[in-house]
Amino acid sequence: FGGKYGIHVCLNFHRAPGYTVAEPAEKTILWNDAETQKVCAKHWAMFARRYKGISNKRLSLNLFNEPAGIDGATYAKVAGIMVSAIRAEDPQRLIICDGLEWGRNPCPKLIPLKVAQATRGYELADHFRTRGIPTICGGSHASFMVEECSQHFDAVVVNEAELMWPRIMADLQAGELKPVYRTDAFIDLKDLPMPRKD
Repeated sequence: FGGKYGIHVCLNFHRAPGYTVAEPAEKTILWNDAETQKVCAKHWAMFARRYKGISNKRLSLNLFNEPAGIDGATYAKVAGIMVSAIRAEDPQRLIICDGLEWGRNPCPKLIPLKVAQATRGYELADHFRTRGIPTICGGSHASFMVEECSQHFDAVVVNEAELMWPRIMADLQAGELKPVYRTDAFIDLKDLPMPRKD
C-alpha cells in the first residue's frame, strides 16, 4: 500500500494483547502479565518478519498507542521485550514508542532501547509558531517524516544535526531559516562531549 501510493506506513497497536486505550478493556494487563507480554511480542515478531526488507523510509513500527497510567520503568521493560522480538527478525527496523500520559511526556527510560519517541511535540511547536517564535525539529522521526514535520516546524533537520547546528543558528540569527537542512555526513562520537547522566 505504502509503496503503491508513495507514503510512509506506521503500524501501531491501538489494541494489542493486554493493552488498549479504547473500550472494552482487554482481559489481561500487558504491563504486569508475563504471558500476555510473550503473546504480544509474538505479534510484533510476526509483523517484523512479514515486512523485513521494506525500507524504514516506507515503514515503521509504533509499539503502543499513547500509553497512560504506567511508570517509565514498566513501560521501558515491556517495550524492551517487544523491541527484542522485532530486532530478532529485523535488526534495522525503525521502532517508535509514543510518550507517556497520552503521548505528552517523553520517557527517558526508553533511551537505551534506541527507539524513536513520539510525543506531542507538534502541539508545542504550533503553540510557539502562532506567537512568531521559530521552531526547529530533528531526530529519527523528523528525518523520516520531513513533510509532516514541515507542517508544524519552521525548519526540519534531516539526519545528524550536530554538523548542521552552527549553520542553522547563523541562519536563524540572520532571519533566513531554511525549511529543510540535510546532511549525509556522520559525526564521529569521539568528537562529541559526554552527556551528563545526573
